[in-house]
Amino acid sequence: RASPMLCRRNHQMIPVTFEKKKVPFTSTECTIACPISWGDLSTAYYSTKCPSITTYTAAVDGNDRLLHLCSFKIVRSILKIVRKGFPKLWNKMIPEFGPSKETRNDAYSLLWGEMKNEIGVKVSARMKCEEGYNFTAMAAVHSVMRVFQGLNSDQLGFQTPASAFGYNFIKEVDTTAVFEDILVD
Repeated sequence: RASPMLCRRNHQMIPVTFEKKKVPFTSTECTIACPISWGDLSTAYYSTKCPSITTYTAAVDGNDRLLHLCSFKIVRSILKIVRKGFPKLWNKMIPEFGPSKETRNDAYSLLWGEMKNEIGVKVSARMKCEEGYNFTAMAAVHSVMRVFQGLNSDQLGFQTPASAFGYNFIKEVDTTAVFEDILVD
């Protein structure tokens, strides 16, 4: 039985069916993307108060088939047994997690977002920025530096980087980040 990825609908986390989607990560081509349960389901929600969010990842090198396969609970259960019961086999199957330093330094991230209001008007934007693992590390350090500079009293407590430092925080962290376009339907 399939155990779908999660999405957010009407402020609640719920399962979303595994459906591929064409996403215009660049102005010249669309890429097939698959739903994935990323932390953005929480951070984007708290930053934007958008009640419905689905996150996607590009389907490259067959990862769409792997993501679909891993949406089945039995497959995840078998992988968990192998990982815990046979760590040497697991390490041979999955020798290194994440990209190498060289790959990270040569790579970049393409982001795309779309919002739709109650009457169906859509707004979308694209951004090219630092590779994801590098950006996360840079953003963490930059966040700590900003906290030490002081926050307003209305910014105390739980915050996402965007809600604490503003929607342009990404451009402070990565000065090469570029919004490629903003489209309104």
